[in-house]
Amino acid sequence: MSEQDSEKFIYVSPILDSKPSLGPIPSEQILPWGFISVVSLVLTQGVLGLGLMPTGLVTIWGCGSWWALTGSETWKFMGKFYPAPRWVAGNLDYRSIWDND
Repeated sequence: MSEQDSEKFIYVSPILDSKPSLGPIPSEQILPWGFISVVSLVLTQGVLGLGLMPTGLVTIWGCGSWWALTGSETWKFMGKFYPAPRWVAGNLDYRSIWDND
């Protein structure tokens, strides 16, 4: 292999590492968001008899909550709810299990 060949860059398409999506919406969120939208439509307009504005707000709230809990990098959001470990220094003297004095 010549020195000229080893200095060439290999260009890789960034699309190879991407996940499928429909615009800004990841593809794994489409079915749950559809279900959330139908349930919010039935509850707000069918059961409660509210208008389109409350239906839209409930739908956006439900879809946003679902995305925050199950979307990519959920640890950024869910990590806030885990308590930090409490580190304690132990000050006990060593006692052998073989000496029963």
